[in-house]
Amino acid sequence: KLKNHLRYDDTLDVFAIHGCGGFMGGLLTGLFATPEVNPTIKGGAFYGHGMQFVYQLVANSVAAAYVFSATLIILVILKYTVGLRINEEKEAHGIDISYHGGLAYDYSHHGDQSDHGPKTVQFKPPEMSFEAAFMKADPAEQV
Repeated sequence: KLKNHLRYDDTLDVFAIHGCGGFMGGLLTGLFATPEVNPTIKGGAFYGHGMQFVYQLVANSVAAAYVFSATLIILVILKYTVGLRINEEKEAHGIDISYHGGLAYDYSHHGDQSDHGPKTVQFKPPEMSFEAAFMKADPAEQV
């Protein structure tokens, strides 16, 4: 619900699953870590070493800042090269139909009666051979 409220596009919930889950896992390590599992640390906050939580918080924050910065750089490069959006006509028609010739999901039972039935699309196989992937290679011939 938060992503709908903030209006960001995360179709596969990657941020919710990996970003939030990973961040919380890192923080909770600072609480529950035990020297029996990892003898190089004194333990987490619940085992008398509260600084481990601070270490984990700093490490998670640095990692989040790095990922945010790297993603921002990639997005800026994409924005000024190939663009971040498709044209409005293809978006209005639906990306599944525009690019793949059909829908990923059938919404006709929800009252959508538009013609989104399966369509025939032409498949052009790659112009390379996959034969090498199945042949045994002789290392002497590779030199």
